[in-house]
Amino acid sequence: RSDAIIIASYNKADKTLKLVSLMRDMYVPIPGYSDNRLNAAYSFGGIQLLDKTIEKDFRVPIDGTVEVNFEGFTKLVDLLKGLDVKLSKAEAGHLNKKFGWKLTEGQNHLNGQQALEYARIRHIGNGDFERTDRQRILLTNMYDSISRLNMTKKYQILSKILPYLTTDMSKQEILGYACAVLTGGIQSTESYRIPAEGGYKIAKIRDMAVLVPNLAKARALLKACIC
Repeated sequence: RSDAIIIASYNKADKTLKLVSLMRDMYVPIPGYSDNRLNAAYSFGGIQLLDKTIEKDFRVPIDGTVEVNFEGFTKLVDLLKGLDVKLSKAEAGHLNKKFGWKLTEGQNHLNGQQALEYARIRHIGNGDFERTDRQRILLTNMYDSISRLNMTKKYQILSKILPYLTTDMSKQEILGYACAVLTGGIQSTESYRIPAEGGYKIAKIRDMAVLVPNLAKARALLKACIC
């Protein structure tokens, strides 16, 4: 199942990058199957069915998709020589207790494995809701890390990254998008989560703990976020 689902949108006019997490436990219609958690779409029909499900349920077209597994994610972070991440006392304590690390409250430089485990924390704070916040923080930090490189090194690192990704886009398309973002720059980054507060109810359906979204509110929010 897809562990994290994030829609990224870049506005060339105002140079804004918008990241929208779709909660994996949302209980939604899946084309050709019974209603289920959103992340089940990937296990039923891969990225094609997940895209189709997002487009049908949330009324937003998906222009291209990139996926990476856990091993690939750790290697991507290590290619960037780690990421600077600010940890809360609870986050550092949780990771230290689980893995025997010596992270501290405040700024830490995380290697690939540490960044992956940070992205997967869900048993402190507000559970899976805060977990999606961490994932968007990591993506933003990845961009910041690459953006500090000169253009030659940017393309070198992108070429090294591509083998770890599975995508329905061509190498030329990916480099084209990357060129637009890296040369145009990002003036601001906006981060959202669907469903938002007040846009869902918690339920237990077929022995599954799920979030039942108000799809009308979710569609309106997503349209406002990425348009």
